[in-house]
Amino acid sequence: MTDSSESPEQLDPDYDHHGGFPEYGAASPGPGFGRFVNAMRRLQDLAVSADPSDDVWEDAADRAEALSALLAPFHAPEGQGPAGRSPQLPGMGSLLLPPWTMSRFDPDGVEMNFTAGDTGTMEFFGQPARSRTPKQIADDLIGEHYPDATTDYEVPNALVGYQPGYGVVDDDYPQDTSGTFTRLRLLVMVAVKNDYALVAAAVGPYHQFSPDFGSGHPSGVNMELALDMGKYVNSFAWRDGSPR
Repeated sequence: MTDSSESPEQLDPDYDHHGGFPEYGAASPGPGFGRFVNAMRRLQDLAVSADPSDDVWEDAADRAEALSALLAPFHAPEGQGPAGRSPQLPGMGSLLLPPWTMSRFDPDGVEMNFTAGDTGTMEFFGQPARSRTPKQIADDLIGEHYPDATTDYEVPNALVGYQPGYGVVDDDYPQDTSGTFTRLRLLVMVAVKNDYALVAAAVGPYHQFSPDFGSGHPSGVNMELALDMGKYVNSFAWRDGSPR
């Protein structure tokens, strides 16, 4: 028997990392880290687009190896370094993430704004289902924020956190101050377990995929953000830690 007065954290040091969003907390690095990340993003672009002589490649390799040697003594475990924990920087300061800017970073969810390409916003969050079905939750959310949106199609075999749910793609046509209408694409996916809902949502400009844009293949969603949303929609889970 265990002492019931002990907290879950005392009983299990990894309690906060069982499902949901790991509670690592935000980092506040100095300006040097931001400069480093920006320089490395530029370097990544040049690494796949530059075409110098071999002498220049040799010089670049020497400098890259020197940079690796400089940073190697400071290797830190996950959740300790500023990469991935700096919401004030695009991609949270991680070179492994697209250049997102976090506008919300809470234990129950995140909101990310994409400033490159077609731009747009993605949200991943949880909320009480209150006996509603995934479809009812999706309809309620869309109706609250985009009351004039119309349904294009329902997503077949939608999964959120590896839990079967409901997905829908809608269109909305907001009008700017000049009277011009813009076609916005809405993608909302919801799954419910134990009367708690996980929601993945994306909003961005409609842009038809073609051989020269997007994945290069036809897409029903036709929204650039959908390429990234697929990476994250099953990456968060219910707090009990079970995948299904």
